Order: sequence, then C-alpha cells, then structure tokens
Amino acid sequence: MLMKDFIKSSDEQAWLVVKKDFTSASLIFDGVVSPKPKCSLSMNEVYLEKLKLLVLFDIHSGETIKGMEEELAFMKAKEFCNLHGDLSDLSFVDEQVQSPTTKGKSLRNKRISKAKSSKVKCKIKKSKEHSPSPLDSNLRTLEKELISCYTMTLKAEEDLLRQKSRIQWLKAGDRNSSYFFKAINGKRNRSKIHTTTGDVGSLIEGDILVKIEAIRHFQTILGYSRPVSHGSGTTLSNIIDKVISNRQADFMGRDVTDDEIREVCFSLHPNKAPGPDGFNAHFFKITWDIVGEDFINAIQEFFRSGLLLKELNATILALVPKVPNPSKMKDFRPISCCNTLYKIIAKIIANRIKPCLPDIISPSQSAFVAGRCIGDNILLVQELMRNYHKNASCPRLALKMDLMKAFDMVDWGFLLETLAAFHFPPKVIIWIKACLTTPKFSISINGEVVGFFSGKRGLRQGDPMSPYLFVIAMEVLSKILAKCIEDFPSFKFHWRCDKIKLSHICFADDLIMLCHGSLSSARVIKAALDEFSLLSGLHVNHAKSNIFNSGVSHTINQQLINLFGYTVGSLPIRYLGIPIISSRLRLRDWSPLWTESQEDLLLG
Repeated sequence: MLMKDFIKSSDEQAWLVVKKDFTSASLIFDGVVSPKPKCSLSMNEVYLEKLKLLVLFDIHSGETIKGMEEELAFMKAKEFCNLHGDLSDLSFVDEQVQSPTTKGKSLRNKRISKAKSSKVKCKIKKSKEHSPSPLDSNLRTLEKELISCYTMTLKAEEDLLRQKSRIQWLKAGDRNSSYFFKAINGKRNRSKIHTTTGDVGSLIEGDILVKIEAIRHFQTILGYSRPVSHGSGTTLSNIIDKVISNRQADFMGRDVTDDEIREVCFSLHPNKAPGPDGFNAHFFKITWDIVGEDFINAIQEFFRSGLLLKELNATILALVPKVPNPSKMKDFRPISCCNTLYKIIAKIIANRIKPCLPDIISPSQSAFVAGRCIGDNILLVQELMRNYHKNASCPRLALKMDLMKAFDMVDWGFLLETLAAFHFPPKVIIWIKACLTTPKFSISINGEVVGFFSGKRGLRQGDPMSPYLFVIAMEVLSKILAKCIEDFPSFKFHWRCDKIKLSHICFADDLIMLCHGSLSSARVIKAALDEFSLLSGLHVNHAKSNIFNSGVSHTINQQLINLFGYTVGSLPIRYLGIPIISSRLRLRDWSPLWTESQEDLLLG
C-alpha cells in the first residue's frame, strides 16, 4: 500500500510511523514510541491530539519522547480579530473614542458571540417541534432568520480560521472543512521551539531557557553597535557620481496630504500580522469614520516634527525558520511585525524613494528597482558560468558570496551618510533617521512575547522602507569597486565582461563577483570588499561563500583560496533559487527535481 493511500484511509484514526534506518518501517496506533538512532517519525493530527504532550525528541541521539508541563507567565501577543468587524457595529469603539472618562479598556479577541450564533440547529429543531406544520409562516420566518445567523457565523468562523492560518487562499469557500483545523494545528506545531543549541554547542532545553537564549541572541545582533571605521579614507561624496535631481528632491520632500495617508492605509493587506498594539490594517479600514481623523493627525504630526514616539515604533520579531529543521537561533530569520501606524509612515516614505532608484542605482543591481527583472540576473550568471568545468578555457574567477545577517547589521550612521551623499533632502533624512533609530524589539516565541530591548543597527525585515534602503547601501559597494578598478590598471575583467565593464551581479544580498583568474585582479576585488565592510558593517560569511575558477594552474588556484578563505564550490549551484550549470543538462541534473516530485506524490 502506498503511503498516500494509507494516509487517506486512516484519516480519522491515530497513527505513528517509525522508519528505522530509512529502509523498514513499523506502524503503531497507540502508545508512545522510543525512537532508535537513525530513525524518522511521521504522525497525523489525531495522534498528536491523543498524545497531549509537548513532543521533544532527537532523532540522531535516540532520546525517548518526553513531555513538559511548564506554565509560564509571559505576555501573549495581542491581535484584533477581523470577524469582530462583521459581527458588530463597532459602536463600542465610538464610545471609547468619544468618552474622556473611559480608561483601561481594550479590544480583546472573543469567541463568536453565543447569544447570536450558538446552538442554531437546536433552536430550529425545537421550533419545528412546537409548530409541526410546514406551512406555518412564523416558523418559516424564524427558520430563515436562524439559517441566516448560522450562515453568518460560519463565514465569521471561516474568516477567523483563515486569519489564523495565514494562508493566501487560491480558492476559498470550503467552509466547515477539517483542512482549516489541520492547517492551524500543523502550523502551531511546526512553529514551536522546544530546544536550541547555544553558541558553544550546549543543548538548551525548557521553555524559559529557550526564551532567554532567543533574547540574548537577537539582542547581540540588533542591540549591539560596534564602532565603524571610515576605512582607508574613502569619502562617499567623492565616489558617488549619480545623485537625485532637484525635481526628485522636491518630489520626496513634498507635503504629505490626508488623501495620501488614507490611500496608503487602504492599500495595506488586511490580514498581515499586526504589531504590539494588536490592530491590523483591517481594523482601521472598518473604523475609518470613527478613528480616521485622529489617525491622520497622528501621522501628520510626525511629518511636521520629524519626531516619532518610541512606543509607536515598538516591534515584535517573528522567528521564521531558514532551514527545514532549525537547531540554533541563527537558523531563524527575524521578521519584524510593526504597528500599522508606523507601516503607513514607512510606506509613504518608501513610495517617494522608489521612483528615484532607477536613476541612481547601477545596472548590476536588479532587486527592488522598477523595470529590472530577476530573470536577467539568472540568465546572465548562467551564460557566464558556461564551460567552467573545462580547464582549457580562459582563466576566470567567480565568487558567490553570502553577506552575514545582511539586513540586521547595516550601520545606521553609514546609511544616513550615504543618503546625504545621494543628495536626499535633509527633511527626508530626518524622517528616515527617526524611523531607523527608535525601534524597541520583543520576540514572539511559542505564542508569547518576551524581551524588550533597543535596536542599535540594522534594517528590519518587514519594514516597507528596508528593501530600498538596503539597495542604496549596496550601491556603495558598486562605487567602491569602480574606484578600485580605476585605480589599479592591473585589474582584468571576467571573460565576456570587458565591454560592459561588469565586475559583479547583485540581487539584494545575493552577490556574485567576477574577474579574470589572476591573483592581481582578485586582490582588487578583495580590497574593495574589505573597504566596504569597514564602512558599512557588513561582512562576508566565509562558511556560506564559494569560490569557482576555471583555466588556472594549481598554484594560482591555491593562492586564490588562501586570499579569500572561501570554500571551493562545485557546479551545479543554486542562484536565486535556480540551479546554475556549466554544460548541457544531464540525467543527474534532473535528480533533485525527480526526488522532490516523488516525495510530493508519496505524501499526496
């Protein structure tokens, strides 16, 4: 029997599959299993419900599944429930806004109102018993009312489940489906962090200790600012040759209108995760007639004064796994959940920066710049890597580099200096500085919010401004490279790159450097990278960076490896999610796709 058929046939029955040595498998319907070394586990939602435990296990060490019963008093994350806007007239919001004596009241997530919607089927049945005549007009009227209420309740329940599951539905409408509940339970189980590993390799267990480690780790990254050197004396204003025009400066610094604020607010997705205040964009849209005026006044006050309340810029970090089975805190990507009011401020600024980027960003960058396509990068890299497996070709060198915690480690002073060098209006720089330098971070872990610390560097992933500011920061690398190439005549370009003067290809923090396969050319690249690191605070992650060369001698190859310290890479490699090869496709090149397709078919 195929695994797919088994899963479908036993959907309502609890099951657990233990695969030993990845060859033989045993099936258990009840009880708890102690996994042996080199085994994998699969179970369904019914089994998890019966288990009633916080499952902790290490597949490779063979530890027994065990449970924990720790009740912690951490603050739960607040979130406005969208169905409240459909089940009530929100008059309570108007009362709290208008009444100056109302204090300490807050919106809370509640269950669907029982007074309006519970036991609808029972009420219909009782009404039929009292008046069995099918022609009774009163009974039919009551039945219509109850069915309407029941339908509305089902829709509200569906909206609640859709909001919880965070799924962008392609085809919505399966109202009372168990899929909703499976999606919610599956996400909840996957997102829990039960254990982690410290920096020295020690195992950290227990809810409290895991949360303390999360605070320590991310405070070290975001809450620490090291002194940033000015390198070897590079002045940004001297190397940046393309700046924004006076017309673009006027466009950026123009007054913010009430209509602009409303338009940006209503353009936000209603179900995106809210910030610490718990109110998403949907809340402000449905209550605009009540809170709109105060909302606009608050945003206008920021753009007039350039001052931002720190409470308004408080941020919750949602930890998203970067790998399938994260074991360390560095395996999680911190996504910032900002308050809706701040998002609107940031998006207004971002909308003014975005149209100016094509004129100041070099063609080697294609991320977040209008009119440029990610596919161009992929095709260009694929063409330049052709025949890299042949040693008889022209000497070539390619470096695929990963920037360590790229968004999280950008120095604020460097970024503000860069904006000034691009001739951004002083008023706009003040706005951006207020947004950059006032965040307070808390971490959402296992459904609770822990920690509260100030940020000292970095761009928040989830902030509407961050992608555009990061592209501007990376443009400094392009300018430093151009200056170094100009200052060192010994530099030679990569094969087929001389005419277009191409030395690197950049898509956000995905960076590929290219040059002739000579030591002198490689040293120019290394000097530019070191200069950029000193200025920006961004560093290359040597463990995740690779060096590729073709047509060079063994001696030169070893010298290049020693110069950069990167791992020697082998093709095919993945660039922007696409495998890059140096020859025609062979059967082994299709193997990963074939394996992935088989797994999808097996699990259905």
